[in-house]
Amino acid sequence: MNTCGQPGGIETLIVLGANPVVSAAGAGQVTERLKALKHLIVIDFLPSETAQLATLVLPGSQWCEEEGTTTNLEGRVQRRRKAITAPGAAREDWRILCDLAHAAGRPQGFKYASFRDLQDEFFRATRGAVADYSGLSAERLDRASFQWPVPHAGSPGTPYAYAPTYPTPDRLATLHLPHLPPAGTSGLTLTTGRLGNQYQSGTQTRRNPALRAEATVQLHPETARDHGLRAGDRVTLRTAHGETTLPVTLSPGMRPDTVFVPFHWPGTANLLTSPDCLDPHSRMPAFKSTSVTVHPATVPARDGPERKDPSPARPPRPGW
Repeated sequence: MNTCGQPGGIETLIVLGANPVVSAAGAGQVTERLKALKHLIVIDFLPSETAQLATLVLPGSQWCEEEGTTTNLEGRVQRRRKAITAPGAAREDWRILCDLAHAAGRPQGFKYASFRDLQDEFFRATRGAVADYSGLSAERLDRASFQWPVPHAGSPGTPYAYAPTYPTPDRLATLHLPHLPPAGTSGLTLTTGRLGNQYQSGTQTRRNPALRAEATVQLHPETARDHGLRAGDRVTLRTAHGETTLPVTLSPGMRPDTVFVPFHWPGTANLLTSPDCLDPHSRMPAFKSTSVTVHPATVPARDGPERKDPSPARPPRPGW
């Protein structure tokens, strides 16, 4: 995405079921790149902050409105059956992608008579990979769930693919701690994460009054006292990547050198994180470690986080 808006760079991007304006590290930079696109197509089943920037929004489907499989964290693959039909103009995501390819004049590789054909192709494509699904089929998954790898049709799957013993000299797992950037002169490190009643970028859960929660910054009472802050005071957090203003919540269980902000709200945690500092092994951004400074806010209190973004969002054009 770094070439958006540049000659010969990316002009069109399709975002399917994601909200990077809120969930991606360096959300401010991500938003700038999305706005620089000639066309941004968003496929989703609820409006999101990313969809507000789109030139075209296509109503997609939820998990219960299409066939598929679900793989959980232990590698267990289970079949999902379509329970209801997507309402109105909404359609299954795979059909939308195929139609877009045909409309763009690139139908090769996007011709499937049914979802079963697409799924079988995916299973074949994983042959020989660490997560090998090639021994699976809809018929096998009708009878039972399986844990990958499942390398052939007779394979019972591989429960506990990474269970002890481990290929280390003492046969025990070795924990590798990544090198974290220094906290900076403030001695404070920002870490981001989740709240129990919110999900991902909050596109679904922020709409539910029963799950209402406030976007706040959590500070240890000693840290708050050192900065002249009390519970409910508004505080401005600044990093090398951006700033945001939030009310304070006191959390005695936290470390005094740590500042915590949940990422479920726009204009909060990921305005402060960097898309460039990556773990050398997983290539994940440094969501958990960013040098931060804390300042009592001088701006007038308003509902929600303060955000400076003068450029207006483009009104999306409904699809189909």
